[in-house]
Amino acid sequence: MLAAALLIPFAGAQAQSIPTGGLPLNFDDPLTASPSTGVGGSCVYNDVVVIDGTPYDAIITIDNITNGLISDFDATATTNGNTAANFSPSILWTGAGEISYRLEFIEDGTAGAPVPVTLGGISLTAWDLDGIGAPGKYLESSGFTSYTLGASTILAYTSAATNAGRFSNNNASANTVGNDGTSRASLEYASAASISFSIGSSGAGSWTQMLSLSSPTNWFPTTAATTAIPTIYTFGTTAPYFTCSGSPSAGQSIAIEGYHLSDSLIVTAPAGYAVSATANGTYTNSLTLGADSLGRLETAVFIAMDGSAPATNPAQITLSSSGATDVLIAVSGTTGGALTVSNFTKTDPTACATEDGTISFNIANVPDGNYTVTYMGGSTTAAVVSGVATLINLAEGTYLDIQLTDANGTSAAGNSLTLNEPIDFTIAFSS
Repeated sequence: MLAAALLIPFAGAQAQSIPTGGLPLNFDDPLTASPSTGVGGSCVYNDVVVIDGTPYDAIITIDNITNGLISDFDATATTNGNTAANFSPSILWTGAGEISYRLEFIEDGTAGAPVPVTLGGISLTAWDLDGIGAPGKYLESSGFTSYTLGASTILAYTSAATNAGRFSNNNASANTVGNDGTSRASLEYASAASISFSIGSSGAGSWTQMLSLSSPTNWFPTTAATTAIPTIYTFGTTAPYFTCSGSPSAGQSIAIEGYHLSDSLIVTAPAGYAVSATANGTYTNSLTLGADSLGRLETAVFIAMDGSAPATNPAQITLSSSGATDVLIAVSGTTGGALTVSNFTKTDPTACATEDGTISFNIANVPDGNYTVTYMGGSTTAAVVSGVATLINLAEGTYLDIQLTDANGTSAAGNSLTLNEPIDFTIAFSS
């Protein structure tokens, strides 16, 4: 039976997201000339943010259009408080419709072969969602970890899931200025390599939708009201496990980030697996990971097989916390018998000072492949094929304590062989 749950406090582990530190993202330097305004059209933006001296680019792509005609992929006119730093598509709505976008963050200069990056602390703000230009304007997105509306907002929020929903204006007569806090919605993404969002209308009309990648500080004539959503992120995957029956495997790590947590994070392992806060620590069937006073958690969890056969394969490690959507980490692995060896045979070198001797032996519970074999005073590589390990290119000598090692253990010591060169001498007769 595994030990009871272990309380691990926040220990300041390194985050996997690159924090923006609240910096706004600036879309005033498009690199794509005349981007297409149809489905699949995209624009690359240069140096949307510089973090600790490192610039990052972005790509905005149109994923879908319903009843909308885009006249300007990204309008830069300063009408109604717009700026070139915003992303502001101009749209003619032919009826109730929606346009879906995908915003991706990439390493600087990699647009030809994008290298994704995960940024932390991104804000997406839709301005002036009033009733002018087109009815029922809305912003819809998923993956956000908090949202801010004016305390006296004219917008309604409809949740689609824990971290997803729509912010819409249902007041056709509302008429606000561009920077009015009552017709604005601001979403925070604590960690994101990409953001999917849609803008839409409940009927025909036209308008330029101002979208900034920044968090407003002034919500006049109202005040800001923020709703935080507990959210868990993981980074990385595990390779398939193999271990001998009854013997724990080595641990593999998964990085974890938690935001706005109101309670501890519980990590639960299924049958056949165990988890630990450190690579060489105590592995248990569950961990309790405590967040800091702000509800933040940045750490890693180590996952190992406990030596028993998994109930299912693949299986799932579960991460849960009050109010957050559970996160599942897929793991797969098998157990087998011990590394048992038998039937050692040899072929001696064929001539003096020749290194063409061989040693072969049977070995159980080892997949085909190349493995390190050690012996007293040296080591070499053995190829295992169908349960037979073969060492080649060996010189004359005694090979003591021959042992094969794989990722999960080493075969027993005590097996030795001696290779001999042929006797080569000449007898001279005298008369």
